[in-house]
Parts: sequence; structure tokens; C-alpha cells
Amino acid sequence: MKKFPLIFSLLILSVWLYAVNPESARILVHTLNYLGTDYKNAVDGNKVVDEEEYEEMLEFCEDAEKYFNDYARGWKQEDSIAVGKMIQEIVQAVEQKQPAEAVAEKCSVAKLKIIAATGLKTYPSSFPNIENGLRIFKTECAKCHGEQGYGDGLEGLELSPKPRNFHDDGRMQSISAAHIFNTVRLGVEGTGMRAIPYLEDEEVWDVAFYVLSIRHTNSGESGALNTENVSLEQLSVWSDKELQQQFSFSNEQIARLRHSIPEVTKDKFLKVASSCFSKALSLYKQQQYREASDMVSLAYLEGIEPIELQLNSTDPALKKDLEMQIQHLRKLIRDKAGQEEYETATNEIQQTITKTSQLLEQKEYSFWMALLMTISIMLREGLEAFLVILVILAVLRSAKVNGAERMVHLGWLLAVFTGIILWFLAGKIISTNLQHMALMEAIVSFLAVLMLLYVGFWLHGKSEIDKWKQYVNGLVNGAVKNGSMLGLMALSFFVVFREVFESVLFLSALNIESGGTHTQTIALGVVVAFMVVLLIALVVIRFSAKIPLPALFKISSFVMAALAVVLAGKGVHSLQETGILDVHALPIMRIEMLGIYPTIETCMAQLTVAVIAFLVWKRGSTK
Repeated sequence: MKKFPLIFSLLILSVWLYAVNPESARILVHTLNYLGTDYKNAVDGNKVVDEEEYEEMLEFCEDAEKYFNDYARGWKQEDSIAVGKMIQEIVQAVEQKQPAEAVAEKCSVAKLKIIAATGLKTYPSSFPNIENGLRIFKTECAKCHGEQGYGDGLEGLELSPKPRNFHDDGRMQSISAAHIFNTVRLGVEGTGMRAIPYLEDEEVWDVAFYVLSIRHTNSGESGALNTENVSLEQLSVWSDKELQQQFSFSNEQIARLRHSIPEVTKDKFLKVASSCFSKALSLYKQQQYREASDMVSLAYLEGIEPIELQLNSTDPALKKDLEMQIQHLRKLIRDKAGQEEYETATNEIQQTITKTSQLLEQKEYSFWMALLMTISIMLREGLEAFLVILVILAVLRSAKVNGAERMVHLGWLLAVFTGIILWFLAGKIISTNLQHMALMEAIVSFLAVLMLLYVGFWLHGKSEIDKWKQYVNGLVNGAVKNGSMLGLMALSFFVVFREVFESVLFLSALNIESGGTHTQTIALGVVVAFMVVLLIALVVIRFSAKIPLPALFKISSFVMAALAVVLAGKGVHSLQETGILDVHALPIMRIEMLGIYPTIETCMAQLTVAVIAFLVWKRGSTK
């Protein structure tokens, strides 16, 4: 217990390091972007046409090697080997002055591999606001790039190299919004372009999309294009040139595309899922099975899970069909089934997504619907967490341990306060790669399991009144008081934070799906649910005061063990969501409240924790 604050700090640090690892790869992708787009200005026909530009390309090569060596240590070995080989091929191509098209192609392939290996987010969660991008451009960029983007700003006149002219078709047609995002976020070493770290990601995307629109004449037409099926990701990661090659767009169509603002629809998450399943099929056909599996996991995490509660309240059978079809896709990938069979399964799930989309489009979120859904989410998550807190408080109140209750309250209040902060950062949470969120949820679940088992066994060991009196005397004498109090606070924090974390994700998705029209209703639902849980707490604590202390300890230790079993199932399920663990289906009922999922992995985890709890309980009872 005394060492727990240190363990907690190391855990949070490790989660943070894992979460930012994809972002650390951004600068490597950024460097390859510049190599791929600017190399043609240095070499033409295997000859150097600009010595200064060519020297810069060689410097970019050195940077790419350095960044790769710095960041690839945490990647999977096969990814590290593959990307390392690609980096070396790019360096050799530049040194040998190979044609620009060859270097650009090598850089493009390497970027895609790095993005797939690290989960780097390369597009915004919603369509950027181009008008807001113009406002930010005038404030942050015009001083160097000029009011109209010609690179003629007053502060840029003395810079070398000169600020980029955003009307230069030769260069701008090969630059993507993701490239501009990275430039604004990271800067360009050796130039006057400095990183702008204080802008939010959404603001940077607004600027990036505005910059790409500058050289195109706005036709004045509004609304989304009806004739081109272009995803937001494609608009973000593909340049104008690549879009023209892929869709055979005319210059007028590209101009319209860069100025158009699609309408926001209710099936935002399902579009993400559909796109991910399509990418998974493409990867499967290339026999990139692990990457295809990762993409299926993303389809669930970022497309299906956020709308699960809404779908469950509308058509539970349809939700179950989606889950079974996703499990079937994972099984086909694991078994490396034939491409035709996998394509058939993908088409089936796309049809189910279309059906789901049509169902949700017809669904209107009334005041009462949004309120009831919020209350159900909060009660489902809140009762499970506060059951642990109530048990601890009941024991401490009966035992009259001074100061302990305060630490327990401090723990859960800290978790709730953290949840409030997460709510205000909800946009960033939803736009972040949710694989990291699910991983963090799994880690917190497993840590809570260990804490629950430990405290449960501790309570069981103190169930004899003589042992309890001896422990209380030790507290009074100050032998282990501080460490134990911190341990109780940590347990209180973790069991509540896990549920708060999941609640924020679900409520954020509900808020987005309802078009942001029920934010106040969601807040009201949270308050109502909190009051209900508080009322239950008062009743339980008053009732528990009448139970003899030894019996209360035994009941409490049993509750702790049971909740550990529940969280073990949920923790393993979170790892399955990320694709870290395989999914082997079982023909049993799914009961999320009990952490029971129809898979071998989750059931085995719960059985293992239950057996451990039983053996320790039995051993403690025989002493």
C-alpha cells in the first residue's frame, strides 16, 4: 500500500508514453512529406538542378534516419524492420539522384506503413470550419505569408528561404491538408516556419483546409458535393493531384471540393466504421492480415461502440448482428480465409451498417429520450463503482477508523473531477485514436481487479474481532496509517475513474449523435443519476450499521471479489476491442453489467479471478 503512489505514477507514465507514441511518429511522417514533395525542386532527370535544395534533401534524409532510430524502438519488430528498410531505400534513392517520381512513391509507401504501424491520426474527427481557418490565418500566418497567401508578408521579406506562396500550382497541387497540419504543428527546422503549439488540433485543421482552398476560385455554391463520394480522410491525406488521379476530377471539381462544407449527418460514426471495413478488405487482399485486423478493431472502437447504447435502445437484435459479424470477420482474418469469403462477409456487414444508418436517421432525440439514455448510462456505470465505495465506507464507519473516510471521499471526488475535465475535452477524446482509450480502460480495470482482490482478502483476514482490534490498535499507534490511507484513496479513485472514463465516452457520443442539441439535458440526466446513487448510498450505509462487524467484513470481502470478477471480464473485453487479444466466440448470453461477454478469453479471465478469490478465501478461513 505504501508503494502504491509510486506504482500509480509509473502506470500513468507508461500509459502516457504509449498514448503519445503515435504522435511522436508525426515528425517522421512530416519529414517524409517534405522529401516526397520538395525533392523534385532539387533533382530533375538524375541531375541536381538546385544545389541548395539538394543539400536540404540530404539533411531531411539524415533527419528521417534519426527520427526513425528514436521512435521505432517501441514498435512491433516486423514494423520496425519494414520501415527501416524503406527509410534506407529512400536515402539511397536521394543519394543516387533517382527521378522525383520514384522518391515520391517511396516516401508515400513509407508514410502509409508508419501510419498503419503507429495508429497516427491523419485527419480530423469532423469537417473543418474554413471560415474559422481564414480568421486564424490572418492572425497567425498572414504576417509572413501575406494577407492573400502569396508569401509576401512584411515579416517574411527578410526570411531565407522565403515563405511559401500558396498560389503556386506547381507545389501546392502535391501538398495535402495533413502535410500542412504537420507543418503548423511541428514547424520546419532551418526555416522561418516555427511550430504553433498553442492552437487546438481543430483550429490547425481549419487553417490547413483554408490554405488548400486559397488558390482555388470559390464558385459560390454551398453545401456538399452530390456527385463525388470523397471521405474526410481522403480530403485530408490526399493532395489535389492525388484526388484528380483517383477520381478523374476536373480543376473545377477540385475547386468546388476544397470550398465545399458537407452537411453533418447523424450517421457520422457509422461512416467511420464503413470506411474502416473497406480499408480492412483492401489490406486483406494484399495479405496484410495484422493491419486488416487492426482496421476491424478501429471500425468497432471508432464507429460501432460510440452508438451501441443508442442502437441497443432502438433495435437490440441489430446490435447483436453487428457484433457477431465483426467477430466473424476477425475469425476469418485469424484463419486467413479465402479472399472471396472475406469479401462476402465484408459486404454483409456493410449492408448491416446501411440498415443501421437508416434506422438511426429516422430516430429523433427528444428531451425524454436523451434524459432517460443519460440516466441509464450513469446508473449502469455509477452503481457498479459506488458499490465498492459504499462497502468501504460502511466498514470504516462501523469500525470508527478516524481519517479513513476522508481519504476514500477524496479518491472518488478526484475521479469525478477528472471526469468533468474529460467532458470538456470530449471533442479531443472522440477524435483521438480510441485504441489508446480502450487500452487505458483495460489497464485501469486490471489495476482495479488487483486492488479489489487485495482489499477483499484484507477484509476477510480481519473478520475475526480479535484481529480487527489488533489492526485498529496498529492504526492508532501510527504503524501503517499513512500507507493504508493512501491505498484506500487509490482504490476509491480507480474503481470510480474506470466508470467515469467510459461514461464520458458514451455521453460524448450521445451528444454528437443528437447534434449537440441536448447538452443541458445530458447534464440534467447526470445530476438525476448522481442523486439516485447518493440516495441508495445513504440507505445502504444506514442498513450496514446494524450488521455485526465480522459479518460485515465477510460480506464486504465477498462483494470485492465479485466485482473483481466483473472487472476482469471488462478488462479483457477492452483488450479485445483494441485487437491485442483474439476473439473466440462462445454460445452464451452477453451480460455487460456482470462483465460477461460471449468469448472464451473473457470467461477464462473471470474464471481465473474467481478461482484465485475462492482459494485465498478458503485458505483465510482455515487459519
